[in-house]
Amino acid sequence: MSGFPSFLAAFLIAAGMFCPGALRAECVDIGKTCIDSNDLKAKVRIGNHTPDLQGLIQFTELTDLTLMADLRFKDPVDLSPLAAMPKLQRLALVNITAPDLAPLTRLPRLKRLSLDSVRAPDFTPLARMTQLEHLSVWGAGDVTDLSFASGLTRLQSLNIADSGVSDLSPLSGLTDLAVFLAFNTQVSDLSPLSGTNLQVAWISNCPVKSVAALAASDRLEMLRADGTQLENLDGLEGKPALHTLILSDTQVRDLIPITGATGLKELALDGTRISDITPLNGLDALHKLNLTDTAVSSLAPLAGKNLRVLSLTNTAVSSLAAVQDMETLWDFSISGTAVTDLTPLKNLKELSILRAIGLPVEALQPLLEVENLRIVFAGPDFESHRRLLGKENIAQYIAATP
Repeated sequence: MSGFPSFLAAFLIAAGMFCPGALRAECVDIGKTCIDSNDLKAKVRIGNHTPDLQGLIQFTELTDLTLMADLRFKDPVDLSPLAAMPKLQRLALVNITAPDLAPLTRLPRLKRLSLDSVRAPDFTPLARMTQLEHLSVWGAGDVTDLSFASGLTRLQSLNIADSGVSDLSPLSGLTDLAVFLAFNTQVSDLSPLSGTNLQVAWISNCPVKSVAALAASDRLEMLRADGTQLENLDGLEGKPALHTLILSDTQVRDLIPITGATGLKELALDGTRISDITPLNGLDALHKLNLTDTAVSSLAPLAGKNLRVLSLTNTAVSSLAAVQDMETLWDFSISGTAVTDLTPLKNLKELSILRAIGLPVEALQPLLEVENLRIVFAGPDFESHRRLLGKENIAQYIAATP
């Protein structure tokens, strides 16, 4: 009899009376998405095919929901059906026109809310959502006033990038804030954040002139301040956890405040007024450094560093002596420099990519001895340069020297 259950199952399947899938609830099509009644997570496209949210009411077990409107769909979407999903913990609305955000206040378990590129006449209902820990209004141009956030004291991350915000005063009491993103806004004063202990601050392309407000953020790990009006790095002293610092296209000219950033791995100084990199001498964790378009002329402070990516494009550097022991160097840019002697590169076994535009072909001869060099950008100028792929093409180019 032990084989009878198997025989019966085979018989029923053959007869079309039974299939294993029949024991599972069938999924329901919501627009282009099929959602199972037991699913905890769903992503639904909103558009002419799914113009409203009524079909979602039945999915009361959902804890994570993303609603993304088609690019050209601008019709108003009633968010009331979302109130039927009290277990939601994460909700992301993308590119949606919402006449009323009040229904969101009836989601008691919601911790993470993204309203990216959402168009709404009034964001003040968010003030009642004091349980929120993560909030994003990225690309929401209608958001110009953050007063609604003043009481959201549990917020750990806030993204206001590409919004209409310029004043951070309402954030002064958000002491739990760890991640703050405000790139591409008109924010100019960070002082309301002086009471926070940020881990991440992203303020690219803001008219910010000072980061002194970050002085208390001793756990700061990343600061992106490229395209700002920064002139100094006061406030970045004593930041051992800092691993990424992007200062491209700023007016910064002195690196002394970051001498204690011993964990720094990536530093972008391209387009700054830096000329002296001596303060980098003790930053042994550094593996990516961009000095493009600076007045740096000496690489001596970098001797012995384990850099993997180094860009010196359009600098006054003439000697590569400090580079000859960088055994981990993989991607190196010396285009537009005063370098003429490439012999220090001969023993760099990890070097794979070299940008050497502007160097005469005869100066490239030492590259034939670079064991793993695979890509070289070379030529008389940036407009007519060539990309040489593979050792054979590199050798042929060098051999063509008149």
